[in-house]
Amino acid sequence: MGSQLTLTYDRKRIILERNAKSEDLGGKYVDVYDFPEGRLEVRSKGLLLPYSVFSKDQRVSHTAKGKYCRRLVQHQSDTFRAQSLPGLSQAVR
Repeated sequence: MGSQLTLTYDRKRIILERNAKSEDLGGKYVDVYDFPEGRLEVRSKGLLLPYSVFSKDQRVSHTAKGKYCRRLVQHQSDTFRAQSLPGLSQAVR
């Protein structure tokens, strides 16, 4: 367990909720139970600890990034054009 109450298990970052049970666990070992149906439990000395999971496999594809950038550039150029030509800004609205 890291000092920030995080650990890595099966390519997932597990972040413990800060509470009275978890505050003193920084730098100590915890038990992770991985059940066949996909459920995880994090325990320390038999006590179940609440947590949230961040999957390291969540990625944004290059295609999605490209589409976002093109939309952003188009929006910026439309906004610039509308501001630089006073007659056009009313027609665009």
